[in-house]
Amino acid sequence: IAMTADLFVRLFAAFGALAAAAVAALAAGRRRALAGTVNLVLVAVSSALLLTVGYEALFGHAGHAARTVSLGPVSVPLLVDGLAAIFLAVVAVMGLASALYSIRYMDRFPGRDLRGYYACFPLFLLGMAAVLVVDDLALGFTLAWQVMTLPAYALVRFDRDRPGTARAARDFLIFMELAWLLAVAAPFAVGGYRFGETLPEIGGRLAGAGGPALALFFGLLLAGFGLKAGVFPLGQLWLPGAYAAAPSPVGALLSSAMSKTGIFGLMRVFLFLAPLANPAFSARTWGLIVAAVGAATLLIGTVQAMLQSDAKRLLAFSSIG
Repeated sequence: IAMTADLFVRLFAAFGALAAAAVAALAAGRRRALAGTVNLVLVAVSSALLLTVGYEALFGHAGHAARTVSLGPVSVPLLVDGLAAIFLAVVAVMGLASALYSIRYMDRFPGRDLRGYYACFPLFLLGMAAVLVVDDLALGFTLAWQVMTLPAYALVRFDRDRPGTARAARDFLIFMELAWLLAVAAPFAVGGYRFGETLPEIGGRLAGAGGPALALFFGLLLAGFGLKAGVFPLGQLWLPGAYAAAPSPVGALLSSAMSKTGIFGLMRVFLFLAPLANPAFSARTWGLIVAAVGAATLLIGTVQAMLQSDAKRLLAFSSIG
């Protein structure tokens, strides 16, 4: 119990460091170098904490840790296990690398007020990390998703004077909110679901669900998390434009971390919630569907990447692949 409590203390401290980085960016005013340095230091602190949390979840005695956090009258369930730990490490390492690269990269925008950039950057990281540890598809998931999506929209739109940036950011926001809506709507396909139930509780309901309910539940989640991950043909709707428009440090995070939260969602659903004992659920059928979607995405994304002359769009289609 003490080890679990210590793990969540470090997790919340990491979240606090990222929130503090956002506040510090606003307090720095127009002192660009100071804002970048403070952002780097606090992101480094947060990354170190997230790495220790991930290490403890993967190799510690506890194996995983669950906790419910009260936000006023609402409770948000959290879970840190080995799967979340791996993806938290990706967010931590890439967030630190992108924060370091941001300092020099922002020299491309002389005279630009960087408070918005350095306020949204750590919030983007905070949202991604939170998505990985919330254990519901309700309020906790919604809060984490929005903390991830809205700052990311502002970051993609940062170079707003560049032609096409506003449209790319708008498309990004629309499709990310659509992905959220699909994921949140999925549990309502299962009879008796109450908004706010944890993923294990949803899994328990799936064990007795009928074929149509299971098909709708997994279909909506495949579409929602697949849209986030950039699977064919959904990724082509938003991903190339957002990658091309975003500043390079942000594009690196979109490619290496944010799109991978969609992969995380698919793994969490199909590996942890699939009711294998339910005769109405066909693991073989769903395995073939996921494999077919993956194969088509790999082939088409890679071929499209080979046709690109712009480095950012090449990265986008390569990430789809």
